[in-house]
Amino acid sequence: MDQNYSDCPSITGFIDMFPTIHPKISDFCAGVKVGMLASLLAALPAVSSAEIIWSGDFATGDFTQWHHYDGPPPIQDIRFQHMEPYGRPIQYGSQNPLHVGNGDFLSLVASTERTVDGVYFPQGPIRGQEYSAKFTVKSRAGGGVEPDDCDRGLCNRRRTALSMQATHSDYYNAIPNHATRWLSFSVYLPSDYIAGSSGYGGPRFGLKPKNEAGGSGNTDAIAIVLDGTAGWKLWNRWIDEFPLIPLTDHPWQHGMFYTGNEGGGPYPRSDSWPEGLVHFPDVATSHAALQSVNLGGWTDWVVQLNSDSRGAASGGRGFLKIWKREDNGPWIFVLDVFPGQMSRGGMNFDHGIGYDVRATSNNGGYGVKLQLYMAKEQVWNDAHNKVVYFANVKVGDQNTEFSDMSPDGSSPDSIPQTVRPLPPSFVAGE
Repeated sequence: MDQNYSDCPSITGFIDMFPTIHPKISDFCAGVKVGMLASLLAALPAVSSAEIIWSGDFATGDFTQWHHYDGPPPIQDIRFQHMEPYGRPIQYGSQNPLHVGNGDFLSLVASTERTVDGVYFPQGPIRGQEYSAKFTVKSRAGGGVEPDDCDRGLCNRRRTALSMQATHSDYYNAIPNHATRWLSFSVYLPSDYIAGSSGYGGPRFGLKPKNEAGGSGNTDAIAIVLDGTAGWKLWNRWIDEFPLIPLTDHPWQHGMFYTGNEGGGPYPRSDSWPEGLVHFPDVATSHAALQSVNLGGWTDWVVQLNSDSRGAASGGRGFLKIWKREDNGPWIFVLDVFPGQMSRGGMNFDHGIGYDVRATSNNGGYGVKLQLYMAKEQVWNDAHNKVVYFANVKVGDQNTEFSDMSPDGSSPDSIPQTVRPLPPSFVAGE
């Protein structure tokens, strides 16, 4: 017998009437309702959902999040090629002959002292999870020896590092060219941390393509680094013909940076690259944030990025926004870089954001590298080792919210949209 759909209550009244309908009619109409609702839902526009593409926040209690691009863990796909074998994490020593470390360079600390599966975790500073990573570079007084503590045989520098440079490109396609992404990390500087002389030494968060061509070949496109005694330094290296032209052949002016102390003061400033001040949302606030080094506490960083090396005249749509917070203080909007015409060091250019990385890997794009990296003289004669702690390392997609990236779900009172002002006009002779 054909069913009579008119016997069913309307969809709008169905839910209220359902308990009073005869069971058999109820069963039939429920099926009608489900089918109609399914059709209605299918007709609705898709709702974009936010996604944390990758977490390297050490919540697993080991380093398996930082696996090699051959595939996800098992343990043998984790590689610590940027440090000497003896100081690699101890928890892999019994599981794979390639991981024979004692944890001197890289280890984990926990919210409370504990032993898990025979691995001891001392108590230490954490941020948002039960574990954080302890990075150590040894001084001579702290037990450092040569050549064991040299950076892969180069004894003029020291390094402890974790890298997803290849894995993010080949396995996750996490940070492709021209895509909007959110990035975060938190760093803890002990109260006795010695910044050392000005230079490249210190904790560093950087974005690098998988393969780079020519010159030094291993320079971050985007970076946040504690620059010796100069406070924090934020980098945007813009290269629109990379990797066809070696890095060393690009003008130094393409290494655009913003720091707490360069040549006697914050940079840029009114007497040194004044045009760069347009990238500070509020000049005094940004200067103060870059100069402030929070010893004995956590510093949180959140980045929103679209890597597009094209300048404004070429249709570039890239941007770089960076926020900073110390402990539980307010979020500070430190940097807002957008493509446009600039003059610097006697050179006029129309800059973009980052490298043109389309030809550098299977998918193009970047990976995260986290390290404590410095010249030997920045640590060797210190009274103790240099130690920092990292946590909350994440990559989010274009739909991610700021609160998804912060370690405690907090966010600024307002998050500015990407608005690109007209580029400055040049005066003849400038």
